[in-house]
Amino acid sequence: MFGAPATFFLPGTPPFQAFVKRAYELPELRDVLRAVADEPASAGARAEPLLWRPTRRAGPALGRAMPQSVLEARMQRLKHELAFERASVAARAWWSRYEARHQKAVQGLVQLLESLKEEAGNLDDLHGAHRITCRDEPRVLANYVRYQRSVRDVDALDQLALGWPPEPDETRGADGAGPGAHDAPPGGDGPNGRPKGPRRNPPQDGASGASGSKQG
Repeated sequence: MFGAPATFFLPGTPPFQAFVKRAYELPELRDVLRAVADEPASAGARAEPLLWRPTRRAGPALGRAMPQSVLEARMQRLKHELAFERASVAARAWWSRYEARHQKAVQGLVQLLESLKEEAGNLDDLHGAHRITCRDEPRVLANYVRYQRSVRDVDALDQLALGWPPEPDETRGADGAGPGAHDAPPGGDGPNGRPKGPRRNPPQDGASGASGSKQG
C-alpha cells in the first residue's frame, strides 16, 4: 500500500526503516500541487522558443592551435621519455616506417605516444600490438596496448591470490637443492662410494702366466 520502506540514518539513533506518506497526499501540499496542475500550459511558457541546434562533440584540444613545429618537438620529447633508443632493432625500424607514413598527421602520433606513456608501455609493446592486430590506426594500437596492460595486471593479481611466486625456502641452496644434496656419498670420496686414487689396470693373461711359470 505504501510502497517500499525508506531507511533513515539519523545522528545518535540506530538506522531504522519506515513507511513515508507520499507528498501529494499531505494536506499542506495537496492543494498547492493541484493548483499548479490546473494552470494552463501557456501561462508559464516563454515568449520566444529557445534557440537550439545540435553540435558535434568536441574532440581533444591537442593540436587545434599548435603549429606543426611544436607538435614535432613534443613528439621527439615523448620518444626520448619512452626510451626509443633502447627498443629492439625491429621495433625502431617499424616506427621509422610508421612515422613516415603518418608524417602529415603528427597530432595522431603525439596522441598515440601520450597514451603509450600513460600505460607505462614502450615501443616494443606498440610494435607487438601492430603485429597482432595488423592495423595501422593509432587509436586501435593504443587500445590494444591498454588491453595488454589490463591483462597483465589481472594475471598478476591472480598469481598473488594463488600464492605465486612461493616464499623462498631457506633450507634449500641457491640452485634449489635440498640440504645434504652436495655432501660426499658414504663409503669414500669418489662417485658411487668408490675411493679416489690412481686407477690400476688388471693384469694381462700373458703376465699372469709368466708369473705362474716363475713360481713353478
